Amino acid sequence: MKINTLDHVALWVADRDRLSDFLTRHVGMHIIDRTDAFTLVGSDARRGKITLFAAEGERSPGPLAHVALHVRNLDDALSALPSGTEVELREDGACMFDTFEGLRAEGLISAWGLSNYDAEGVEEALAHGHPALLQNPFSLLERGDEQDVLPLCAANDIAYVPFGPLQGGWLTGKYRRGEAFPEGSRMTMRPGPYERLVDDAVFDALDRFRAEAEERGVDMATLAFAWVLAHPHVSGAVCGPNRAEQLDPVLAARDLHLDAEEHERIGALFA
Repeated sequence: MKINTLDHVALWVADRDRLSDFLTRHVGMHIIDRTDAFTLVGSDARRGKITLFAAEGERSPGPLAHVALHVRNLDDALSALPSGTEVELREDGACMFDTFEGLRAEGLISAWGLSNYDAEGVEEALAHGHPALLQNPFSLLERGDEQDVLPLCAANDIAYVPFGPLQGGWLTGKYRRGEAFPEGSRMTMRPGPYERLVDDAVFDALDRFRAEAEERGVDMATLAFAWVLAHPHVSGAVCGPNRAEQLDPVLAARDLHLDAEEHERIGALFA
């Protein structure tokens, strides 16, 4: 299927103004039309168009529900799509592929991935195509994916690249029992996701972890990041330092190699 069969791509998004601004500033597109319901951007009025619809109400967690390709030649399109791809034929003669595999078949994307998906959600995605990557929270203090999600990704060749390996700063040593949280930290700016960690059992585990890091002569952040990277089913990890010096312990983690026994023993510190 050649690109000249492409009519346009439709996306339902929460912030269409921000996305259209990005496309016009950085992708060489321009706004063709704008209404209260949608924004149409593209390189010209006939080809390479993207319609951005405002997302309203609840949306299915499935990754495929609101991405559509409209093509003019159904036979050519079907021959280029993976076997089993769902196709919807409309009364006006257009056909829509509710799957990112359609975008990939057109050559518009090289891969697609998921974020914040449990095992059931990943299974649903696999029923429609093959996500290349999954990005979920994972750390010594966030290990819910170990039982089912990580093995599922490994079995289906999905790269698992977690975010939050330092658990909002909790694994850096900045939070101590009985002390006020540092000004400007996550616990003063956005404590909600981490309030469950304000617990004596967590502080006990952090004390054990701090002792382990000191014995090795490394920062707690370095050891925490290295532990995530040492998991056999983890392909990489996402970090978001606010200052240049916060990157140092993360870079040091690349040179700190933990074998399977060490990985299990360090993980047990938080059991």
